[in-house]
Amino acid sequence: MDNLMRGAVGVASLGFMVFGGNLAYQDKTATATVTFGIAIICLIFFFLSRFKKFKGFGIEAETWEEKMEEAEKLVGNLNKLSLVTSEFLLSVGSKLGRLDGHLTKKERHELLAQTLKILESNKTPADEIAKARRVFDSFIVFDMGYELLEEMRPEIRKLTEPFKNAIGAFGSPIKAEDQQSYSEAIRQHRAVNTWENEIQAALVDKENESLVDNTISAIQSSDLISQEAKDSLLEMARESLEDIRYYQQHRKHRRPEKWFEKDE
Repeated sequence: MDNLMRGAVGVASLGFMVFGGNLAYQDKTATATVTFGIAIICLIFFFLSRFKKFKGFGIEAETWEEKMEEAEKLVGNLNKLSLVTSEFLLSVGSKLGRLDGHLTKKERHELLAQTLKILESNKTPADEIAKARRVFDSFIVFDMGYELLEEMRPEIRKLTEPFKNAIGAFGSPIKAEDQQSYSEAIRQHRAVNTWENEIQAALVDKENESLVDNTISAIQSSDLISQEAKDSLLEMARESLEDIRYYQQHRKHRRPEKWFEKDE
């Protein structure tokens, strides 16, 4: 019913009310009752677009617009609750499965899948879903980087070990004529230690979208490690670094069978 029609019905209802009141004043009860009935019917039609249901002059009615507003508020509150709950579950779940936790990688993955299914069924906006899973994803990236670091660590230490041994070769006390060479050996040892620490820091920087590029730059940064050795290290890390880059970009695993193989 458009606004013009509703306006006309509203005016008619008011008119019948006034007329019915006048009849009642004149003690014309029967006619007044009919007139009031017509006025009430006009009121029902006036509000019909907002009524979900009505019956009789006792009017058992529910306004549709008000109920819809209540429903929208309820759905909105439920969506907020599911979002907060999901964010909490994913945050806790991301930590339970790490190190000696009680959730395997597959169980954590299933937790994520089920939570995303709930959020998507609630038509939760994509940016809100991304926010809810942010902590979960950051710890997945951390674990991927840490596992790669553990694989690389023996090779890195093979490369830095000679610099450590070079210091011990001077013996004690240091001879005067060896002071300059000893100082240079210490400088080099500190430099390769810094190199190792920079690789580690880059690999576990879980919320940095440039983690992979920073790791490559860190490996290439040393002027004391041969280029051949650095290339060999990069080749060892290549696939795992691509896995990390893929996960950061797409929020899913490039090689799930590789990620889950230690659960077997």
